[in-house]
Amino acid sequence: MNELHTVAFSGGLGSGFVLAVLCEKLNLRPVLLHTDTKYETDDTYEFMESVANYYDLEVEYVADGRTPEQLFWDEHLLGNDIFPVCSHKLKADQCDAWILRKQIEKFFPVMYLGIMPDEPKRMERLRNRYNHMGAGPEIPVHFPLSDPERPERTSREAGELLSEAIGWRSSVSNQTMAMWFNKRGIETPEAYKLGFSHNNCKGECVRAGLGHWYQMYMKKQEGFQRAAMREYRFATEVYPLTKKGNGHPALDSRGFPTVTFLKRKGRPLSLLEMEQMIKHGWSPGDRSGRDNLPCMCEV
Repeated sequence: MNELHTVAFSGGLGSGFVLAVLCEKLNLRPVLLHTDTKYETDDTYEFMESVANYYDLEVEYVADGRTPEQLFWDEHLLGNDIFPVCSHKLKADQCDAWILRKQIEKFFPVMYLGIMPDEPKRMERLRNRYNHMGAGPEIPVHFPLSDPERPERTSREAGELLSEAIGWRSSVSNQTMAMWFNKRGIETPEAYKLGFSHNNCKGECVRAGLGHWYQMYMKKQEGFQRAAMREYRFATEVYPLTKKGNGHPALDSRGFPTVTFLKRKGRPLSLLEMEQMIKHGWSPGDRSGRDNLPCMCEV
C-alpha cells in the first residue's frame, strides 16, 4: 500500500504548526483531515483554510453531519468527560471510517497529531488507539512537536522552524506558535488571544474542567450561557423522555440540572449553579493541567 501522510487537522495552533513542520522540515505534502463537528467558530475554519492555502493544500472535511447538541438529543445522552459521546461519534468514528476507506483503496495512512510536549499521557493513549484499530495493520502515529526520545521536550524540527521566525531557539507553546503564524501573515483564532489553551467547539467542550468553564464565564460569556442553557434544556426536555427520567425533569430542589457536564466534590455541578457560585465570589484558584483543557477528543 502507498503511505498516506495525514495531519489530524483540528483547527488548533498545534495541528497547524505540525503541517508547517512536515512541509518545511520533512518535505512532505500531507492530507489535511478535519473531522467536523459542525460547531466551530468562523475564525477556526478561516485559520485552517489560511494555513492550507499557504502550502497550496486543501482541507478534507469529514462529518457525521450533526452538531454535539443534535447528537445529545438524538442519543438521549448528555455528553461529558465520563460519557464523551461527541468525541466518539463526531470525531473518532469519522476518522476511523476515513482510515478504513483509504485502506480499502490500498493506501496506508500515517497519522501526525499536534499534541503538545506537556501532554505525554494523551500521546500514549492516542498511540494505543491508532495501533489497535480494526483488523488491519496498526496505524503509525507521530507527534512532530515533541522529541521522539524525550517527548516532554520540543522536537529539533519544530524548534528550528520556530527559531527561523522568532530569532532564537524556542520551545513549542501557544505563544511561540502564534508568533510564528503572525510572522507568516496568518491570523490565529481569537480563543488563543483570550488565553485559552485549545480551540475546539467554540470553547463549549463538554469534557472541560472547572478551570476552563471559569475562563469561559469570565471571557466568553455568550458561550457559557449557551452551554448552561443546553444543560437545562436537556434536563427538562430530553431527560423526561428517557427510561430513567420516566417523565420527570433532572432538576434538584433548587431548580439546577442534575445531569451535567461537570462534577465537583463527587456530585453534579451545573453551569447555572457554577454561575451563582462565581457571582458570590467563588473561583477555582490556580488550577492547572487537565482541569483547564477543553478538548480531549481522541483524534
